[in-house]
Amino acid sequence: MRRADVNARPATWDPPPEQRTAPDQLPAEAWRAVDLFEGEFARRCWRTARGYLLLTNLRCMMLWQHHELFRSLNWEASPQVLLYNVQPPHVLLGRFVEVQAAYDPAEGSIRAAVADPNAVAEEIAAEVPRARAEWDRRRTQALAELAAHRARRDQIAAALAAGRPVPIPRVPCKYCGNLMPITARTCPTCGAPAG
Repeated sequence: MRRADVNARPATWDPPPEQRTAPDQLPAEAWRAVDLFEGEFARRCWRTARGYLLLTNLRCMMLWQHHELFRSLNWEASPQVLLYNVQPPHVLLGRFVEVQAAYDPAEGSIRAAVADPNAVAEEIAAEVPRARAEWDRRRTQALAELAAHRARRDQIAAALAAGRPVPIPRVPCKYCGNLMPITARTCPTCGAPAG
């Protein structure tokens, strides 16, 4: 699973405009503790007794600020529950919403005291089918990439065993769509620059 490029984040660590959360706003400095996957974005955020409960399009996690005696340290993010492997969230004692993994509850469990636990549990449950579809799409894409990598490896091994030069992979030109060698600087069909 690829993570988002850390160097691509702004120096101030302010979330981009599409990362604004509702009903509660996650503080900008708390985003430093959120290690987003590639293509992951925030859906909802709720203030809890200890910090924040963050729901993204792929997982649910707790964020809080660790305090020492005289100064506050960085924000921490833990635990997290991936939404492809989650039990339906439920309410405990009328105050807590609990989200835990379906197959191994000890693997990850979140229990957060929120203002309206019933509404929070309903919103998390409504997000789970979309998250599972996204996880399935990512899994299919990863398997296709793995199959292409294995096919390429087998082509290279067969060429080396036969004493032939290794075939150069081809990629589609982003302008005309025709295949061109990956080492070409310009497309042989339309002459557009590669890259």
